[in-house]
Amino acid sequence: MKGISYDVGAYIGMNWRPWFDPKEVHRELQIIKEDLHCNAVSIGALDVGRIVTAAADALDQGLEVWAALMWYKPQDETIAYLVKAARSLEVLREKWPDKLVMSVDGAFHSSLVSQINPYSEDPK
Repeated sequence: MKGISYDVGAYIGMNWRPWFDPKEVHRELQIIKEDLHCNAVSIGALDVGRIVTAAADALDQGLEVWAALMWYKPQDETIAYLVKAARSLEVLREKWPDKLVMSVDGAFHSSLVSQINPYSEDPK
């Protein structure tokens, strides 16, 4: 597997990609596949809709997709976000089995687990 990270709207202090044009995304994914010779792409963003739109395009082009969720909020908002993302991405996974991975950021994951797992240590 040869892949690359692709940002469609990460938010780290500011929106790193305030515009979102599906035609531009399509062309950039085409470049990733044809010019960079990648067969996989990790698509990152805060907005689930952007991830799903870009992931569907990438899958249509034959790329394997890692949907990289980026979310740093309180537990209840985090769980709602993950449920929304999982439901949205499941539609794509059903169409492209074994070609889609839902990835949760490590720092995000560890903070969430510490809140959910009663056996983990209190992070405070």
